[in-house]
Amino acid sequence: ISGDARYPVTRILFDEFGKGHEARSHSTLYRKILCELKLPTEVIKYNTQVNQESYAFVNIFHWLTKRAYKIDYYLGALTFSESVISWSFKCLVEACDRLGIQEKKYFTEHVNVDK
Repeated sequence: ISGDARYPVTRILFDEFGKGHEARSHSTLYRKILCELKLPTEVIKYNTQVNQESYAFVNIFHWLTKRAYKIDYYLGALTFSESVISWSFKCLVEACDRLGIQEKKYFTEHVNVDK
């Protein structure tokens, strides 16, 4: 990865992995909200319930990673996604507030950190 691309990618990965603390990693935070909502935490439980749009979103990243020889494709998509998440997650934080959901840090983390 060249100079200018290193900073945003490093920041994104550092944040995703909880800045070195498992309790703050995004996968742990997401698991906590699933547990509060009494939803399954095993991916297999969702395979028959996921809509086509969700699969299409994941498939974009799969398509980009298959072009690893041109890593810029993937890193550009990752950086773009992270830049719009703060805006798109605001309504999820508001929904958690309205519904009294306590484990909303997965969403608030994205709103506050990814600006």
